Amino acid sequence: MKKLIVWAWLLVCCVAVEAAEEAGVVLGKVLDAKTKEALEFVTVGVRRQGSDALVKGVVTDEAGRFMLSGLRPGSYALTVSYIGYKDLTRNVNIQTTSSRINLGQLLLEEDSQVLGEVEV
Repeated sequence: MKKLIVWAWLLVCCVAVEAAEEAGVVLGKVLDAKTKEALEFVTVGVRRQGSDALVKGVVTDEAGRFMLSGLRPGSYALTVSYIGYKDLTRNVNIQTTSSRINLGQLLLEEDSQVLGEVEV
């Protein structure tokens, strides 16, 4: 019985690893356009072209890096948003399930309208 459980567990692990490898990946790094410093906790999301439904979303790490995996082939709109900055949108086309797209450095510009004064 133990051997059966071990074999079943190995089979499940192999299928999970193979499924993860058969998915498109989009990665990049988000920086402040002025200072070129990495921005952490920036929201990065993808939606199918022409749809408002979020497919996947992540938050950047302390170095401003992000990685969206598990994307099926198709056209996506990637949106990068952060409080006090203008949203940035890029079109991404996943050709195959093994596509790996590196967007490089994405520069966010400050939004002066959002950064107004506050009086107490």
